[in-house]
Amino acid sequence: MTIFGDPFRFAVQFVPLPVVIGGPLPECHFTYRIGGRAVGNFHLDAPICEVEGDLLHILADRGHRRCDALFARDAAQIVREVDQGMLDFVPGDHRWSAHKIDYYMGHGYPPGSGERWRVYLVEDGETGRILFQEDVVPDLIHEMAVPAGLVDEVLTAAWRHIVDTA
Repeated sequence: MTIFGDPFRFAVQFVPLPVVIGGPLPECHFTYRIGGRAVGNFHLDAPICEVEGDLLHILADRGHRRCDALFARDAAQIVREVDQGMLDFVPGDHRWSAHKIDYYMGHGYPPGSGERWRVYLVEDGETGRILFQEDVVPDLIHEMAVPAGLVDEVLTAAWRHIVDTA
């Protein structure tokens, strides 16, 4: 198992699974660890190409996570505004997608199974706020403070490793 980052702040866990000749696409186990908690299902067999693509999509917005006005709001307001901004996105407006950093964590799991997480990141000049919530408990928003840029550094290191593994 490879861990990128600090699991008690923000980290990525990754394990490639043995390749089966003639079998499905190469798969892995992958999850975030935020504040010591697994956010996602590490035991899910996920195609490496899907994880790589999700990370690449998230990393397309690196360097665009700063929004001082959004950062100043409480956690519930941030979640509402980012989710609403994603629905109402108009080209040229604020890049709401920069603040949504979850990957396809619900793959293969029905609603209510406890496996669906939403993860957000907003930064000011020095600090990042990671907000995460499980769909089955939408009123409970967990939060972890990290230095600005840390999440992108960890995700970039994980993505590079996954690309080299694939």
